[in-house]
Amino acid sequence: MVSTYSLPPQVLKPHGDMASYTCPGATPTQPGSDGAYAQCDGGICFKNTQGKSFPGFDEPLAKDEIICSCPITVQSAQSPVGYQIAGPYPCQQSFYDNCKKTTANTNTGSTLYIGAPTGTGRLLTFLLYGTNPPAFDCGPPAASP
Repeated sequence: MVSTYSLPPQVLKPHGDMASYTCPGATPTQPGSDGAYAQCDGGICFKNTQGKSFPGFDEPLAKDEIICSCPITVQSAQSPVGYQIAGPYPCQQSFYDNCKKTTANTNTGSTLYIGAPTGTGRLLTFLLYGTNPPAFDCGPPAASP
């Protein structure tokens, strides 16, 4: 099975528990975020993982869950676009640390957050559903003093 985009219900207001975090792009005077994210639109998914154990997960997958293998996108600090990653809601300033990480840890099989270039999720939602329902968005990180 190949993964395609759909609006994650976890980001929808008022009951969602996730949000879209914007990792900033470069400006003429400031480099942008240089992290990495999993670009899952187009990832290869394995339906035979439903309801089964899978390495790296504490619990077996539910009957409606599958494992996907998603290509990694590494963001250049010179890119003006930036990118967005899925994270916890309410917004947490510390989660923006993931905007500067190419991996979440040093182990083989590191975890990356699902993401896309800034604005792509909103555009695909509109193209797929014809509307953009209210969703939690954690915007760019607060400026350091």
